[in-house]
Amino acid sequence: MPLIALMSCKILFDIGNMLKNPLQKRFQQQYSKQKTAIFDDSDDENFCQDCPETTVYLPRNKSNPIQRIETSMHVSVAGASTSIYSRDDMATTKQKIERGLNIKFSPYTGQQFKNFKQQWDKASDQDKENGNRIKTTQVFQQYPHLKVFNGQVFKNQNIYTSKQIYIYSQPYKRDSSDLNDMIAFISVYDNPINPAQHILQCGFIDNVF
Repeated sequence: MPLIALMSCKILFDIGNMLKNPLQKRFQQQYSKQKTAIFDDSDDENFCQDCPETTVYLPRNKSNPIQRIETSMHVSVAGASTSIYSRDDMATTKQKIERGLNIKFSPYTGQQFKNFKQQWDKASDQDKENGNRIKTTQVFQQYPHLKVFNGQVFKNQNIYTSKQIYIYSQPYKRDSSDLNDMIAFISVYDNPINPAQHILQCGFIDNVF
């Protein structure tokens, strides 16, 4: 499968090239830029080295089934993602992507993701002590793809996890001269704090785990 197809939702909503692309001009007409958050001041009490720079877009038309778009660029590691919040049927979205991109999602449950996180935290501590990546590699083999998933939502000091998660991922290099190992991914999952929505996310991130 061509990588450009996998990254289609990121490219489609890449605001940096909007002015020259008719498709992106139409996007600008349909959506309004709401907020840009950049964490780059170490003297700021809210500074977070690992927090992404996030831009939010909301539809100008309230009847638009796509109700929110977030583009994120990570600060301390290479990575970017686009999250699309939609009130369409999640199963239909999943089927359209699988047919259109000729891919097969791997299904996971929220409980499997919680198990993965618990095992990953334990394995990471053991690998740090031993100076290797043996334990974390074993966890990744048991739960392939889940290390790219970030669908947990923090609200009012509570953590919410999606019940249904579908992920596809593959190795990725931005160009032939890039020495870093990366992972490109696309995922579909229910919004854990709004059951009327599901989320489509595309992106790539450094394979630094």
